[in-house]
Amino acid sequence: MKQLLVIVGLPGSGKDTQIESLAKRKKFEVIRVGDLVREKAKTDPQVAEDLAQGNLADNAMVNQLIDESIRNFPEQSYIISDGFPRDLEQAEWLVDYLHENQVELVGALHIKISDEVALQRLTKRGRDDDQEEIIAHRLEVFHQQTGAVVEFFRSRGKLIEIDGSGTPDEVEHSIKAALGW
Repeated sequence: MKQLLVIVGLPGSGKDTQIESLAKRKKFEVIRVGDLVREKAKTDPQVAEDLAQGNLADNAMVNQLIDESIRNFPEQSYIISDGFPRDLEQAEWLVDYLHENQVELVGALHIKISDEVALQRLTKRGRDDDQEEIIAHRLEVFHQQTGAVVEFFRSRGKLIEIDGSGTPDEVEHSIKAALGW
């Protein structure tokens, strides 16, 4: 049976860094929704425009990308979803999808940081979409939509919260302890 761990956190919370660190210790597949959407934006002008404005991509399109990714992984895969679900509709879709396709939901790991830490980290990163006004919009969207996802998983007893404001090594240690790795 495939297993899925969801990772959520503000932009700049260190999700990518932690996934890379954990990958050195445990074999798993990674669905990086941001990468999938940026790849889609190369051939879809509407997606490109949404990204340029700091908006989230269309749920139906993202759900399709998730479905394709999960189906392409071998049985017995341990999968990490980075950046999905981002809103309550996606979270509800995911839980139903996993149940229907016999994929176990391990949990939702929430790497918590403040808006100030996120802004500080993102402005140092240097990506095209890491401009202060776009970052501010992305943080606002996260709080409006993804905050409900955190509560969704909390209400189902599937939320694992980690303080992401420490050093990468400190955060990795906390994650491994919480997951029993």
